[in-house]
Amino acid sequence: MNLGVQHSRDTEHVTRYQTTGHYFFLVQAEILAALHTLTRGSLAPGMHELPAADRAVIADAWLAAFNR
Repeated sequence: MNLGVQHSRDTEHVTRYQTTGHYFFLVQAEILAALHTLTRGSLAPGMHELPAADRAVIADAWLAAFNR
């Protein structure tokens, strides 16, 4: 099973590993939720973040899918 770990052989004795993992989906879900909030157009000018309850729902869904 590939869990997002990629490797490349640089030399005979050096192998580089890179993890792209499932955490990307967690970040992507929060970005999409933020875009949804922005497109509703009901925000005042300024800095905003998703409510903690929305982030908790996203985190719970992510854990249910990838924390096995």
